[in-house]
Amino acid sequence: MATESTDVVFELPDPAYEQYTWEPNEHMSASVAPLPATVDPVPTDDDGFPYRVRVNGYLFARPGQPLPFVPLEPETVDDILGWSEEWVPQVEAVAAEYERFDPSTVAVGQWRSTIEAQQAEFQRVFLGVHRRAVGQSLRSAAQFTRRFSQHFGEDRAADGFALLQGIPNLTNDRIDELWALSRILHEHPSLVDQLRAGTDLPAISGDGADAVQRGLRALLERFGHTTQARLEDLPSWNEDPSQIVDLLLTFAGVADADSLLAVEERGVRHRKELQAQLRAAAESEGGEAAELLELLPLAQTLVPATENHNLLADQRMYAASRQRWLRIGEHLQGRGALDDAENVFYLTFDELLETLEGGDAPAVTEFEARHASQVAWRSAVPPSSLGAVPEGIDVEPEQLTGLAASGGQYRGVARVASSVEDAQRLEQGEVLICVASSPEWTPLFAIAGAVVTDTGGMLTHCAIVAREYGIPAVVGTRFATRDIVDGAIVTVDGSAGTVTVEG
Repeated sequence: MATESTDVVFELPDPAYEQYTWEPNEHMSASVAPLPATVDPVPTDDDGFPYRVRVNGYLFARPGQPLPFVPLEPETVDDILGWSEEWVPQVEAVAAEYERFDPSTVAVGQWRSTIEAQQAEFQRVFLGVHRRAVGQSLRSAAQFTRRFSQHFGEDRAADGFALLQGIPNLTNDRIDELWALSRILHEHPSLVDQLRAGTDLPAISGDGADAVQRGLRALLERFGHTTQARLEDLPSWNEDPSQIVDLLLTFAGVADADSLLAVEERGVRHRKELQAQLRAAAESEGGEAAELLELLPLAQTLVPATENHNLLADQRMYAASRQRWLRIGEHLQGRGALDDAENVFYLTFDELLETLEGGDAPAVTEFEARHASQVAWRSAVPPSSLGAVPEGIDVEPEQLTGLAASGGQYRGVARVASSVEDAQRLEQGEVLICVASSPEWTPLFAIAGAVVTDTGGMLTHCAIVAREYGIPAVVGTRFATRDIVDGAIVTVDGSAGTVTVEG
């Protein structure tokens, strides 16, 4: 079954795949360029059918596919948060190899083995981090929230999730530094005027400019490897600081009274109040309440493990991998095989190998066509599923419903976004509508009035971060990006799990 999104048709690559349901991958929810989309082998089942496919660069997966790793069973908080001591040095080793990679040292006939060895090491470290950090924290959080609801009642389920919020993490640190920069802009409107007129952030001048530039250097030193949804054909913050200008301008328009830091502090206070209540219940009741109190520290690793690993491992490695591909592109450009080093991302892996081994690259017109297709794909919102309709799902639902991921009601303008870049259109107080979110989207939650996604669950990124910022969220609606028109007025009920479109 082919699905259209604006002028883009989403069609499975093989009619035989129609027997399965294919859903967008929540953690890789952007359209990937040909090279990174084809460089790694795809796992298959016993019948030879893939568990994952790329359609217009988007990753779709069959529900229920086996995990690429078996999560460990944690016993202490350090079993989870201690991942960084073991794995960050290995992440840095992979990143360093990519950043200093010299294509001229690879002999003819050795390109496939060289790149496949690099990718194998990338996957070893990437999966090792996720097995140690994310897998364990998710398991602990799921166990805690399930038992909390069973013991205290479903009407207090939200309290169980709130107990996991307000824990220090690097993503909040990144937002705090952005907020601090925005305060300087807030105090100096002339700087805002320069940025709106197109002046580069490092080039602004006048009162407050030096403080902004010092803050920018500090921000980039710590968070410069932030990527655009881990898309290797797009620059990181270090390469292109202008990516944060729209965000800073939006933050600059927020009054001091509505400080993002105050939002974080409210979450911390609420979490501490609930912890005190749980501690009192444990002391008076013992039994299950006492066991929940003992499980709580493990469950509270969810946010720091989720956010920190993404920044220190995922984004660090993908930003470095981009530099590796660019070096190869420059190598081919120097040989006259490519007219632009950036075109390396628009070769498939097999085409790259053939070109590196002395063959001809596609024609310039083919690169232009592929680039145009990539732009079109990234402007389209992928469908909530392809292939067989999931059992029990009405393809034309009368009401848009999902999981009540973060409580409260909010009415506002819907901003339907196909990517992090597209989501930069979001203005303060608008409702973010997307297929899924990942940690790269987190700064946008600080200005959104509410969030709605097609996919996700109570412990996926959107739900976690929406609760962190105290905004209503409904996840797993399946049809939000299809049924909500950009600019429509919507009411999001994050307590009931419903979204009403008013027009």
